Amino acid sequence: MTHVQLTPAWVANAVGGRLTGGQADRGIREVVIDSREAGPDDLFVAIKGPRFDGHDFVAEVLARGAAAAIVDHNAGRTDGALIEVDDTLKALQDLAHAVRMAAGTRVIAITGSAGKTTTKTLIVATLGPGTVATPRGSNRLARAAKLVLGSAATTTRPFARRRRSGEERPRGGAPGRRHRRPQCR
Repeated sequence: MTHVQLTPAWVANAVGGRLTGGQADRGIREVVIDSREAGPDDLFVAIKGPRFDGHDFVAEVLARGAAAAIVDHNAGRTDGALIEVDDTLKALQDLAHAVRMAAGTRVIAITGSAGKTTTKTLIVATLGPGTVATPRGSNRLARAAKLVLGSAATTTRPFARRRRSGEERPRGGAPGRRHRRPQCR
């Protein structure tokens, strides 16, 4: 696997965007989609969600020292690099794909109706350090792309849900319920 150093120019080329302003060769530390997590030298992708539009936070993120922001419409007056694209979610996915291809990363996909988590845990344990596995619920479009790009949430250890204080460990499924196959009548 090869290390890929992201720059605004490299990202703009990878996502088919147009780079305006800022330093084209500035190194990017991390790709973030949550403006609260953005820091110096990060690439902020302005995703429009059900409650917030990331474009509303572009100026703030760039003022905190972010290397660049990927936007799909005018984010107002900003002092920093903007990478203009038609669709920021698609750009995030395209960037994840480009990084994966450039790094030569191998992907193992696990499908099926049962045993996926156990299989994933065994594969991670077998492959050892450097193996990145998806945490529970990371199969959504933006989360999966973010995981490929090396978010801080990734780890090489198997994932487990933390129980709340005093919560009992589940034994064999939900209390009082048996898992039965539905019967046709």
